[in-house]
Amino acid sequence: MENREVILFAPQEAQRFLTRFGRDFELAGENDAPALLRRASAVSPRLSLILLALPGEESLAALEALGREEALRRVPVVVFLPDGTLEERALRLGAYEVLLGCQSAAAMELRLARALAHSPCEAKARALQEQVRLGEERYRLIMEKSDGVIFEWDIGRDRVHFSEVWEQRFGHPAQMEHFLGGFDAQSFLEPQDAPIFRALLERVRAGAPYSEATVRVRKGEGSLWMRVGLTGLREESLHSAVGILIDVDREMREAQRQRRRAERDGLTGLYNKTTAEAMIRDYLDGEGKGRLHALMVLDFDNFKAVNDSYGDRLLVEVTRRISGFFRASDIIGRAGGDEFIILMKDLPGRVPVEERARELCGAFLQTSPGGQVSGSVGIALSTPQGGGYEALYEQADLALYEAKRQGKGTFCFYSEGLRREGTPSPKSDRR
Repeated sequence: MENREVILFAPQEAQRFLTRFGRDFELAGENDAPALLRRASAVSPRLSLILLALPGEESLAALEALGREEALRRVPVVVFLPDGTLEERALRLGAYEVLLGCQSAAAMELRLARALAHSPCEAKARALQEQVRLGEERYRLIMEKSDGVIFEWDIGRDRVHFSEVWEQRFGHPAQMEHFLGGFDAQSFLEPQDAPIFRALLERVRAGAPYSEATVRVRKGEGSLWMRVGLTGLREESLHSAVGILIDVDREMREAQRQRRRAERDGLTGLYNKTTAEAMIRDYLDGEGKGRLHALMVLDFDNFKAVNDSYGDRLLVEVTRRISGFFRASDIIGRAGGDEFIILMKDLPGRVPVEERARELCGAFLQTSPGGQVSGSVGIALSTPQGGGYEALYEQADLALYEAKRQGKGTFCFYSEGLRREGTPSPKSDRR
């Protein structure tokens, strides 16, 4: 026992990461930084590795103290952290490697073996080179047998190799050259997701120990949602990474269905009031700020007269017709009852809004049996200074009231004169 090389760890619970090496090394544990430093100094000639798993800042303090000891500077120190918050600081303080709680047990084990292979105890280090090789081979076997798609990225050569299931299941080549350098030309992802995957690769190449994203991988004429996790493997420097793609298509599609149900009005399929207002508010306050938009508030005239007999059918049919008047980028929602709100985005001027408003008024009359029910439209145009959704909705609502006051079945743009003429009656009186 006295001649065996030592792996020192803190606290005792960290021993579970070292079970593979227990037959070859003396495992020595301490539960706090001062005790670990004393033990490290006492066994320094035989010390091969130090694993720190103390609470975050305590591990960093111990790491800094170890760096001040001349006899311990060549000993690899591996720091275990629950997440990546302190990872950069640990590396700056001299950590050979950082293990994160989100990494797989196999990846952690391989990283520990790599660290031990760089121990200052040269005899044991030479023997460990073979253990590393066997570990890599075992890791490769795990890759080939995994239900997920495993891939290895040689960062220096920018070459990637996927496990066999990749080509068998998706039909894409198992090996690709110029993986990151020519990534825009890759065809295995949906175009919208290619920047997400590229950013993941760049984060790991820049030094992030682990990165994760969810993307759609093309399969035949369709695609499957896959969650990709990528872990950088570090020796003297980062030179390769290992990743896994796991099928999450069923979960993602179910989550999308649940989200659509939560966002949509059950009768018309349009966005419900809460969702439509949130989307409009976010657009006006963010991407669309300072540009010209039109907010429309639509309301049936005399809807009570037909509501009991065919109100729902009328709402559905009007929804179908008016939806065809607008672009996919515009936001259409049912605000409740027989009221709709629409945001026409990024307009060149007022003319397209007038055209749509006339079409809307016509759609109400054409859809209603015998033309019993018409519709009125109030419109407010955004200003370069903005003002937000609430102000724009109040203006459109004033314009809607004015359209009804003028005889219904028409549209009206908001102007300052409307506000000077007085406040409209409650909505129940607009009918």
